[in-house]
Amino acid sequence: MAVIGQKQTFRRNGMRIKYTLFSIHICVVVGGAMAAFSSLRWSAATCFLVAALLINGALATWEDSRPGGFDNPNGSEKTTPMRPILATVAIAFGVLLTGAWIQIG
Repeated sequence: MAVIGQKQTFRRNGMRIKYTLFSIHICVVVGGAMAAFSSLRWSAATCFLVAALLINGALATWEDSRPGGFDNPNGSEKTTPMRPILATVAIAFGVLLTGAWIQIG
């Protein structure tokens, strides 16, 4: 919800779409640079970068939610929400396989 004077932004599950689109744009640009200087295809390199970002985000979320982490500094919460983390890893694995299929196929 926007406060008075702030611009309304789209949200999906608490994540701003603007930041997601920016991250995908960066992956496309860097994937193109990787394709220019290696034997990778452009779309496969982009898929590999997106999968790496997803895995990195899932690992950071898991690490921060553990006792003593950024989101749980005093260790009061004993359980780590694994379902969203595993869903993100599964999506990353699918994107990684798609990139491999594009590169090989």
